[in-house]
Amino acid sequence: MPKFHRVKVSKISDSIVSQLEDLVLEGVLKPGEKLPPERELAEELDVSRPSLREAIIILEARGLLESRRGGGTFVRGIASPTMVDPLIELMRKRESAKFDVLEMRRILEVAATGFAAQRRTDADLELIERRFKDLEDAYTAAEVDAGREVEADVEFHLALADASHNMALTHVIRSMIGLLRADISFNIDRLRHKEVHHTPLKDQHREIFAAVAAGDADAARTTANRHLDFVEQKLRENIKEYEREARAERRLHHSAG
Repeated sequence: MPKFHRVKVSKISDSIVSQLEDLVLEGVLKPGEKLPPERELAEELDVSRPSLREAIIILEARGLLESRRGGGTFVRGIASPTMVDPLIELMRKRESAKFDVLEMRRILEVAATGFAAQRRTDADLELIERRFKDLEDAYTAAEVDAGREVEADVEFHLALADASHNMALTHVIRSMIGLLRADISFNIDRLRHKEVHHTPLKDQHREIFAAVAAGDADAARTTANRHLDFVEQKLRENIKEYEREARAERRLHHSAG
């Protein structure tokens, strides 16, 4: 009885699956990103549309893609909106939940930043530098635009996650993008009220970038940790200040009555 079987040429759809799978796992195709229209993608891959459809069906079954009726095909995230959206709402309503999110960010982002310093390529560094420049431009804009700053901040941290070259870590962070954006938005909104609190954010991001650019993993982790420590400390101070103001207002209204 022979030990080996004849090698069969793989189907075209298998080659498409392999290529798209690699692009998703490497983070080139990101969670929530829409694929090009079927005709356009088939032409770009130089394959037939039936072969492309077969590949997409396979990737949907594997949980990497999802087709939305009348909306196209999208890359799926690890964390679904049904899990992330309630967390965002909880964070808005309860102060303690905000610190839980910061704790989660500390675990994920500090590790990603350290790996980014160790593993970033020249191409990674070019993109990180571009995202950092966008963030600095948002800081120095003539008109205050908190939304622009939030997006630039998010993209900077995502570029660091991509540069970690840990596909599992990158996908977890990118799948939590809604929660990350909501947390950064809340933090910036609170810290913008006082420039003495907002200015250190600029310096901290600059230090993170410098450590990653220098390839110093220990410094990168330390600066990322220091950044989140600062955010947590100032948020706790702001919450206490708000509580003091609320108590004083209640006493004032009670005495007036």
